[in-house]
Amino acid sequence: MSFAGSFLRKISSRLETAGVRWMITGSTASAHYGEPRQTQDLDLVIDATPRELEELITALRSDCYVSPEAAREALRERGMFNVVDLESGWKADLIFLPPDPFDQTEFHRRRTVEFLGIKAFLISPEGSILTKLRWAAASGSERQMRDVASVVRTLGGELDREYLMHWASVLGVRERLDAILSHLNGSGD
Repeated sequence: MSFAGSFLRKISSRLETAGVRWMITGSTASAHYGEPRQTQDLDLVIDATPRELEELITALRSDCYVSPEAAREALRERGMFNVVDLESGWKADLIFLPPDPFDQTEFHRRRTVEFLGIKAFLISPEGSILTKLRWAAASGSERQMRDVASVVRTLGGELDREYLMHWASVLGVRERLDAILSHLNGSGD
């Protein structure tokens, strides 16, 4: 098993034991749905109570670096904290589930898949696209746009276009989505 698979197995096992619901997002998810690309970290959205978070911190501290203070602050702020595997150096960004309607909807739409040799929860392909479009709008990152194009090109007709268009409009990224769709349709891909 790869370092990524071993690390995901370790993190997912600790999340499950603590009762924390989770899903993979970010570049790892878009690479699963689209074209593979290298990444040295995992982005996980988590939904944890204070008690579950404390159990998770305790479980992780045996062989991972995690700052309990940063984790507790992330819970209060609905932000993010990092976990670093002491053996491999792999890093996970654990992002608390935001309260907004899109993120809540996507968390409920997560999919159970076989991923890197384990049962994992992944953001939906549409959610991956929309999240990447939001990140691209905030950062101007072309890498995010290439990830979006990769997922659209790979899944094409399997995507829920009505869902995509609705949320792209709500999230203010409809022009970016339309540009990618237009480019892919115009290029014959």
